[in-house]
Amino acid sequence: MKLLIFILLIALILIYIYIKRNTTKKSHARRRKQSKQVLKKIRSFDSTGQKIAYLRKIDPFVFEEMILDILEEKKGISIIRNSRYTGDGGIDGRFKINNNLYLIQAKRYSKHIKAQDIKAFNKQIENEKALKGLFVHTGRTGKEVYTQLSSSKKIILLSGDKLISFLHGNFNADNLTI
Repeated sequence: MKLLIFILLIALILIYIYIKRNTTKKSHARRRKQSKQVLKKIRSFDSTGQKIAYLRKIDPFVFEEMILDILEEKKGISIIRNSRYTGDGGIDGRFKINNNLYLIQAKRYSKHIKAQDIKAFNKQIENEKALKGLFVHTGRTGKEVYTQLSSSKKIILLSGDKLISFLHGNFNADNLTI
């Protein structure tokens, strides 16, 4: 009897793992599809204000996928997607250019981003021995953030007009200049 209960318990655990793994893959595929639709819509808007306002309303995971999709469009960039959206330690993706590792943090905010976010991201870049990090956000950038950024040369900030330019594919993949 104990053996039967043990076998049933193992079977249930395996079924749960199988379902969870397939659900995660479907969720990623669905959000990647949505990111392409959102990107097409954003590119059709005329004003920067419209684009930023729309970005602030989309699913945060779709926003992450959209950033990765745009990078993936460029030759020479290899994307490393996370296996899940939550519990990723704040890193929303990784990519490599010429074998150099870069980290991505995407924040779909409407308010000001915090200097602590930049500080934590910088620490993560150092911990993972990445060359640089791409901090992408839809919020507002205050003076404290610029002060924090000036102490770190490893973070590339994408917001406002630079973010919109990036969404249109206007960036240099060799050095990530916009």
